[in-house]
Amino acid sequence: MKKIIIRTLFFFLIIVFLDFLLGYCLIYCRKHAGCGSFQNMEYCINHSDDDVLVFGSSRAMYHYDPQIIKDSLGLSCYNCGREGMGILYSYGMWSMMSAHHHPKIILYDFYRFDIQKEDYANCLAELRPYYDRKEMPPYFHELSPVENIKNISHLYRFNSNIIQLIRGLFVKKKMSNGFVPLQGKMVYNIVRTEQMETDSVKYFYMEEFIKLALSKGTKLIFFISPFYDGKYMEYPPEYVALFKKYNIKYFDNQSVKEFAKNDDYFKNLSHLNQKGASIYTSYIIAQIRDAIDYSLGAH
Repeated sequence: MKKIIIRTLFFFLIIVFLDFLLGYCLIYCRKHAGCGSFQNMEYCINHSDDDVLVFGSSRAMYHYDPQIIKDSLGLSCYNCGREGMGILYSYGMWSMMSAHHHPKIILYDFYRFDIQKEDYANCLAELRPYYDRKEMPPYFHELSPVENIKNISHLYRFNSNIIQLIRGLFVKKKMSNGFVPLQGKMVYNIVRTEQMETDSVKYFYMEEFIKLALSKGTKLIFFISPFYDGKYMEYPPEYVALFKKYNIKYFDNQSVKEFAKNDDYFKNLSHLNQKGASIYTSYIIAQIRDAIDYSLGAH
């Protein structure tokens, strides 16, 4: 019986050691990613010193061209948008980034992922590889306490990203500015238009995102970028009140006539193509300048 207990303990010690060792190797892969989402996340979290940052979902990633912002405003810019992600992912990223970097301006593309009630699994899966950062355990505990138990395993943190991480060691691509232009002509699809049930947790973290930015001296500007069919959503009243509370400028560009139903500017009903993104980014330069003046006047 004693031998069985000793062997069992020895077996578990080996498992723990291998988990830690392989987890350490995967963190190394994460830090040295040469392509893909981890290359962008590593830059954003650990290396970004850009004057302007863009946050939001795929509509942020596809719609805001940092080069045009740089050429127009003389400010370096990086696009931190992530497909399918909203405020919970953005807050997690921003909390890590703000530990070392205080940008002058944050542009936030507002979308349903910032308000709609839904499962947090996708957001947690994207942030889980950074659980070793001191900002993450408390954040995970607030969103899903059981995650802190699961994340004891280093391998669990990377269980859906291992192939991508290994690929990043061997495939090297030139670092972009985070902008991913969509190519091609208009492809019609279906955009969800049902009533959105708002999430109080997302509202809470939107306010935390704002407060953290303002505490770093960063100016925030919110946008709803164009949809092909024009009006799709509105800023909920509580968010409008939140923006006014903190003297934050917000713009609704979803129905701008220049873009509505213009096949030349869209890849699909909810995403601009490269041409549309270039025109749209140029369009908001005046709004950014107006927001900066507004912010300075408010203080």
